[in-house]
Amino acid sequence: IMPSLVGSEMCIRDSTKDPLRTPKSVKRDVQLASTKIRNHESKTTVNGHKGKFWFMYLDNFDPIYSCVIDYMHGICLGVCKQLLTLWFDKKNKSESFSFFVKCNDVNSFLSRIKPTLYVTRIPKALNELSHWKSSEFRNFILYWGIPILKNVLTQEYFVHFCLLARSFFILSKEGTSKEELLVVESALLLFVENYQVLYGCLLYTSPSPRD
Repeated sequence: IMPSLVGSEMCIRDSTKDPLRTPKSVKRDVQLASTKIRNHESKTTVNGHKGKFWFMYLDNFDPIYSCVIDYMHGICLGVCKQLLTLWFDKKNKSESFSFFVKCNDVNSFLSRIKPTLYVTRIPKALNELSHWKSSEFRNFILYWGIPILKNVLTQEYFVHFCLLARSFFILSKEGTSKEELLVVESALLLFVENYQVLYGCLLYTSPSPRD
C-alpha cells in the first residue's frame, strides 16, 4: 500500500526513558497527586493523574486495561487534530511533514462546502482549528478530508491518512463484517507502523505488547 515506506528504519522505543504504565505505577502516581492536593500545592497532576478515582476501589479493576479510549478523544480530538496541526500549523512549517503553504487552498475548499441537514456544523477555517469541536474533526475524516487532501498532501502522507479514514468509516457503520474487521486491522497496523516513519518518534505512542 505504501511501497516507499516499506523497509524504512523504525524508531525503537527506549523503555528506560518511556516505561509503560503499570497498576503499581498508577497507584503510586495517584497517591502522590492526592498528597499534593492535601498540601495545597499549585501543581498536583502526576503523569496525567489528578487524584484518586472511584474505580480504584473495585477488586478486579485494572487501571491500565480496564479503561477504553473512546473514538471522540482517541481519533477526533486525538489523532485527527494532531495530524491537521502537524500539516498546517505555522510552527511546523520547517518540518518535512508540513504543508503550511497549502493552508489557503484548504481554507478555500472548506469555505465552499455545503453540508447536508445531517451535518450540523459548517466547516471552520484552519486558523480556527483550536475551536473545532469533535464532530468537526469527525466530519473531516468521514466526508471532506480525502477530497480536500488529495491535491494538498504528497502521496505518502495522503495514502497514510486514507488508511485511518477508511478504517474509521468502516468502524462507524452500524454493521461490520468479519472481513471488514480484518481489513481495518491491517490498515490500522500499517497506519501506526508508518506514523513514526512520517512524523518521528516524539509524536508516536508505542502500544503495549498486550494490545
